[in-house]
Amino acid sequence: MEESKEALMLQNISDHPLSVRSDDIAFSRELENVFPIEHQNKRSMLCLISVLGSHTHAGKVIGVSPATHKQWLDEDVEYSEMNNIATDLYKDFLEGVARDRAVNGWIETTTITKPDTVETRTVTKFDNALLKTLLEAERPEKFGKRIDMNHSMDNRNPFTDEE
Repeated sequence: MEESKEALMLQNISDHPLSVRSDDIAFSRELENVFPIEHQNKRSMLCLISVLGSHTHAGKVIGVSPATHKQWLDEDVEYSEMNNIATDLYKDFLEGVARDRAVNGWIETTTITKPDTVETRTVTKFDNALLKTLLEAERPEKFGKRIDMNHSMDNRNPFTDEE
């Protein structure tokens, strides 16, 4: 499949109408060396999948249809292998975000309006559910769900004819 001259390449998508943050674009550009593929749209696709986590969203950003992405996966072994790497990079990114929210938290600002004053307060919040999930994954023997699997071999009927 020949690359279209009108294809929207990674270097000029910063004005794209989809909800792609400029930080995501900048980071995806830094990943171009991770994917040594000459085909610009394939490389751009892999970079954006690494950052956005969605081949559909990445494809919309650079003008590649889901059918084309699937065709690349089916016909290009190198692209398919690098797609797995891109997906793993995104999973690692998500894990890092989860860890950061659970361990370091984030700052929220609240404005309290009173009759004669306005107060602004900041508080650091943490995501305890994410922390619990991370602990369960990393230390299942200590924090995982426990199921008691004791089984009695006593087959006696607890009910007798006398009752």
